[in-house]
Amino acid sequence: MAKVEQHQQLELPVFDSEPHILIVAAPYQKLFVDLLVEGAMLTLDERATAERVDVPGALEIAPAIKSALRSGKFDGFVALGCIVRGDTTHYDTVCAESARGLTSLNLEEACIGNGILTVENEEQALQRADPEDQDKGGEAAAAALHLLAVKRQFRKPPSDIGFKLESDSDGNSERTAGKKPQANLSRRVSRLRALQALFQMEATSDGIEKVKREFESDWLSCEDIGKLAKLDKAYFRKIVETAVNEQKRIDKLIHTALKEGWPIDRIDPTLRALFRSAGAELVLKSAPKGVIINEFVEITKAFYPDGKAASFVNGMLDQMATLDQLNAQRVCERSYDDCEVVDGITDTTATDDSTGNLMAVAFSVQRNIASARSMASRRSICTAVFNWIRNRKLALASVNVSGL
Repeated sequence: MAKVEQHQQLELPVFDSEPHILIVAAPYQKLFVDLLVEGAMLTLDERATAERVDVPGALEIAPAIKSALRSGKFDGFVALGCIVRGDTTHYDTVCAESARGLTSLNLEEACIGNGILTVENEEQALQRADPEDQDKGGEAAAAALHLLAVKRQFRKPPSDIGFKLESDSDGNSERTAGKKPQANLSRRVSRLRALQALFQMEATSDGIEKVKREFESDWLSCEDIGKLAKLDKAYFRKIVETAVNEQKRIDKLIHTALKEGWPIDRIDPTLRALFRSAGAELVLKSAPKGVIINEFVEITKAFYPDGKAASFVNGMLDQMATLDQLNAQRVCERSYDDCEVVDGITDTTATDDSTGNLMAVAFSVQRNIASARSMASRRSICTAVFNWIRNRKLALASVNVSGL
């Protein structure tokens, strides 16, 4: 038996709540992998809950972990497999690529303990896999727990996500010191979930309906915001659907706001999902611009605690909001130029009653345009009526805008 050097081993961390660990095993070398799993389970016993999933080989372990990571169900992962050198260079490829995949995921804070053995022969494999010998499966489980402990140690306090709300004597939520706009806890949860949903849709190519069902059936975990809070499903749907339906418009805002030479595909996928979800709210105008920007800046701090990303997001969203407002004004100006003098507004699907309401609106608009003192006031009037018509899926035949 080979001599085993004694190295210092860190004491296993203790958690306030048991983490949930996924063991991803490639039982191609079943005898050795079963021993690795046994060692991992012994280490995790009474420290974490665990479940196991099997994949065909070592190269499939990293992709399986990436899929599980997106589910948000697991706090850490243990990768277990055994690669024994054969007669070809395939051994070198599998060793290098499996390690590269796991390292890449760990840099994204996946908390993976790598227990994939890379050995010259079966004797070496048995020595390293046996829980009574080198116990590499137990070491991999311990590594996952240590990485998770470090991640939690340096994680931004959950209460910093969004705004901390306090209740006054009447039970109403008010903003604490700082006088920033109010934030609604359910909406904050919806924003976080929308960001995650958009990220998942891009990463997996899952359809919008599948992703909505998955996220709407779950609650946001305690670790995400510091307390258990329920999703505002209607608000979540509105953000995700707008981000998908208006993606071309939103991506154009992002692209324009980015520095020249930085295409949207080049930015971090999490930031891209954040900009799209924030852009959806800016397009919807579902809250004041300042509230939307501040909420997503705080969410950014939770993902990127160094503060640099938060400054970047703040500047980007401010530019996107300004650009969207300017674009809306340009559309309105083009509408003035394209309109002809008319008799009213036509709706081919509305009832007689709604048509009567439309005619009343048309006459009111014409009177207000005629009496408006400035071009800005006239633009505001036209923008309001165009939005009113669009929201009711009505067709604009023409509006009398002579004299503008």
